[in-house]
Amino acid sequence: MENISVGKYTYFDDQNFPHGFRRSGIFTIKEAELLETYGQTLLGLEKHTYEPINQDEALFQKAILGEAESNSFAVRTWRKYRAAIASKSEKIFMSAHSGDSLVTNQE
Repeated sequence: MENISVGKYTYFDDQNFPHGFRRSGIFTIKEAELLETYGQTLLGLEKHTYEPINQDEALFQKAILGEAESNSFAVRTWRKYRAAIASKSEKIFMSAHSGDSLVTNQE
């Protein structure tokens, strides 16, 4: 694992993953553990609310912002997490029933 600081609290995203990362069917156990343990720090790095304190955190921040190349496990997992959120928000649900009656009574 890269040298990334453990978050102060366990990271949860109840809005997008109400049953947790492990039960989502999207992440492996290792990825879910990374998100839960380091997610708060990774989110802070992405949003610039947390300043990197070492080279690994600075590289993560630059990679997520597209300023550097990195294929680290943390970067891959965070990108997978962000892609999963984006795909959930793009889903459109349509009903087969338009509200109009298919049967008309004509006399």
